Amino acid sequence: MPVKYTMVKRSNLNDPEKPDKYYAKPTKLKKMTLNEVGAEINKITRISNIDIVKILFAFSEVVPKLLSDGNIVSLGYLGDLRISFSSEGVENPKKLKKNQIKKVGIRYNPGKEMKENIKNIDFELAD
Repeated sequence: MPVKYTMVKRSNLNDPEKPDKYYAKPTKLKKMTLNEVGAEINKITRISNIDIVKILFAFSEVVPKLLSDGNIVSLGYLGDLRISFSSEGVENPKKLKKNQIKKVGIRYNPGKEMKENIKNIDFELAD
């Protein structure tokens, strides 16, 4: 199934004199639930949907702990997860306080195979 997109008109903020251009933007479809992802995995494995959902739920419990311990979580060909954050600038490194660390998040870096798998995605303009 092709990925659907819409066209969005944007102006050039760096040079307002230039004409506006249209850019492709992915159409937001349905957000897949954990049960729905489990059902899709169940279609291609012998693992029950209930067991898949249990494993994915356990994964969502374990990964934050592993990341908070400073680890990079490797998911094999899927890629890696790592913690990310930014901080306020300080003149002396010893003066940085924990509350100056902001925007804590999780970064996903897809693996080589995952990148290769999405290269062949087909695209289609949404209605």
